[in-house]
Amino acid sequence: MNVASHQPEEFVYDALGDRLKQLDRNFASEAAGLVKFQDYDLALISDDAIKKAGLLNLRGGSAQEMRELLVLAADTVDSLFRLAAFPAGQATVPVSLLGLQGVPQVSTGPTSRTTVARWMDGFSCALATDQSDVVNPLSDVPLDLIRRSSTTFPECAYLLVAATQQLWHQSPELPETVRRGLELTGHAHLRPDEYSYVDDLIVPVYDMISALALGEEEHVNTALVGVLRGHGRYYHRQEDHRLNDPRGFLGLSALGWGRYAVRAGYDLHVTSGYMPADLLR
Repeated sequence: MNVASHQPEEFVYDALGDRLKQLDRNFASEAAGLVKFQDYDLALISDDAIKKAGLLNLRGGSAQEMRELLVLAADTVDSLFRLAAFPAGQATVPVSLLGLQGVPQVSTGPTSRTTVARWMDGFSCALATDQSDVVNPLSDVPLDLIRRSSTTFPECAYLLVAATQQLWHQSPELPETVRRGLELTGHAHLRPDEYSYVDDLIVPVYDMISALALGEEEHVNTALVGVLRGHGRYYHRQEDHRLNDPRGFLGLSALGWGRYAVRAGYDLHVTSGYMPADLLR
């Protein structure tokens, strides 16, 4: 089954080359910050890497180049949470930055950037690129650390992180966490501005996790379709310029969980422009 991907407005195609060049300039600036000041925003690096991967996918770019960008994003998110694990300014932590290993950085404690959404980005990118050395530490990030970010999310999103970690560790607590999390996805527990985020990006991933835990191939394929369709609904909107958001052109959750399923031996019957086949192999 194919899940069609949405198309942006024409001006995005017209400006594609310029936007890719601007992202390359961003990376150069961030690299200069690393060498000169070591004070740049790690979140910008991961976000720019994901945006560039999305634009390359829209253009039909190479799987290898997209994979390298997702590796960069995963490494950077891992570094972000390693720095958040210690109180601000009280430790020097060696982290991976822009492809360099063991770069010493001063701890930050939890910040506005160590969010549920960024943790999910990093975990999805690491799953998609088979980086167990990133998946494992992210799967051990305490949920309380993510909760202490000043940027808050609905409770069902935090429980989705817990469910993801429990699936990875094969925890017997997973069914109860999924049950509680899904209960809290009801609109009675949400603000109106959270409805779309939860309905389109959170609920389908709960279903995917449940399918993988149960081990039913047909359910896994059906759930993956749900993740892709939810991604498409969320980004196929004019509100907040989502329709033209570079992140929307690549389905990170679908790609990550799809790759997880392939490695687990499932036969996937789902295709989509959001989920390049060459990245699943």
